[in-house]
Amino acid sequence: AQNSVNAQSIFSGRVGVVDNKGNSASGNITGESRTVITTPDYDARERARLKNEQDKEENRAKSLHLQDHALKAHTLFKNDIIGGLVFFKQEKFAPGAILSFTIGDITYEVPYGSEREKLDKK
Repeated sequence: AQNSVNAQSIFSGRVGVVDNKGNSASGNITGESRTVITTPDYDARERARLKNEQDKEENRAKSLHLQDHALKAHTLFKNDIIGGLVFFKQEKFAPGAILSFTIGDITYEVPYGSEREKLDKK
């Protein structure tokens, strides 16, 4: 981030010259110049740095939450209960998924997204 300031200079005066033979010339001179002065905006840079630190901390906290609540491979015994988050690679053109698990000789399937919509229409 930068701060910009426009600056304008106006000058005028009289100029005279004499050569080595004694000849002389004189005249009036006027002029104008414009420039843009840019300087770093240290306050904006500090605000951006603080925002980045805050975002970094929030993302770290989210990451820890997901790691703590991820459902990992686990053996369940009779009357056991387990819960958690399930992660899977998202396919670009597959907005749905089927979570499948086996208990004994029975396989259960739980549809999500478009896969669930297909079942609801049957």
